Amino acid sequence: MIGIVTFFNALNFGAVLQAYALQTYLEKQGYEVMLIKHNSIKQKKMRKSGIKNDETLFFEKHHSAIREFQKQLKIGHKSRQFFETVILGSDEIWNIRNLGCRPLPILYGLGINAGKVIAYAPSLGKTKYWQFVIFPYTIFGIKKLQSIGVRDSNTFDAISKLSKLSLEYVVDPTFLIDYSQILPPVEYSNYVLIYSYGLDENEKGIITKYAKGEEKIIISTGTYLEWADLNLTPSPFEWISLIKNADYFFTNTFHGTVFAIITNQQFISFGSHSDKVVDLLKSLGLIERNQNASDGYDQIFKFIKKSIKYEDVSPFLEEKVKNSKKFLNEALRR
Repeated sequence: MIGIVTFFNALNFGAVLQAYALQTYLEKQGYEVMLIKHNSIKQKKMRKSGIKNDETLFFEKHHSAIREFQKQLKIGHKSRQFFETVILGSDEIWNIRNLGCRPLPILYGLGINAGKVIAYAPSLGKTKYWQFVIFPYTIFGIKKLQSIGVRDSNTFDAISKLSKLSLEYVVDPTFLIDYSQILPPVEYSNYVLIYSYGLDENEKGIITKYAKGEEKIIISTGTYLEWADLNLTPSPFEWISLIKNADYFFTNTFHGTVFAIITNQQFISFGSHSDKVVDLLKSLGLIERNQNASDGYDQIFKFIKKSIKYEDVSPFLEEKVKNSKKFLNEALRR
């Protein structure tokens, strides 16, 4: 039995899709898989009384769609079950600065009955290595790991100072599987899609000006935007379809950027604040897709109109995916 410790209980597309992808990939390799349940995420509780506004209703439907999708995940309790291997990751399971996440020992492989514990694509966010001193058990757990693959440079640099292992770069688990046969049809057309947790006025200005000039409607997912033409609460697979079929895609999140690339979509990522986004785009020769909205519409419009040639990107991505699968397969057999 392979156990996975990740943030599958978080109510966002990235969290559940990376858990689904890792589970699916491992099952296709012939492993029996279970996601290990834990309570490291503090979810915001919706108000149960009072008048519900459009934003409240949006998040109720959004969270409901993700909870329904979670039923496809094989989730169990840690209990005393023995696991042949436990995989830690991915996402920001080691981000001590994330106030929504407590640095639980289980996130570092402690208190688990397993033959070995490895890490696949964990991220520290903006946490620095010296901050682990606040929670010494995190360092103890990391030092006990038998293989570590990371997905961004900050994590690589920090963990290199905490572990004697030779680290490897790996892709986010959502890159490990093919989605083409499971995506539902889309009923919308002639639209610009947004995926964000919120946008500033500069980002809003860029998107609305572009959509108006191109005579496209604006669809928002992930968060409620009162200025969007439509605020949709799709299932995770429906969300991927919306990205794939959009006339253009704007995001400021890591997994929004990931699925833009997976679906070969034309996109702009307002992700300069994120090391993960910057590292991903640099590694694929797409760093110009990362834009700062404060640079103004005319500057960014140059890159909007410059199409991504995915035939040039694919060989780099395929090699990274191949190497990531090799790392994971060898770590499991070792």
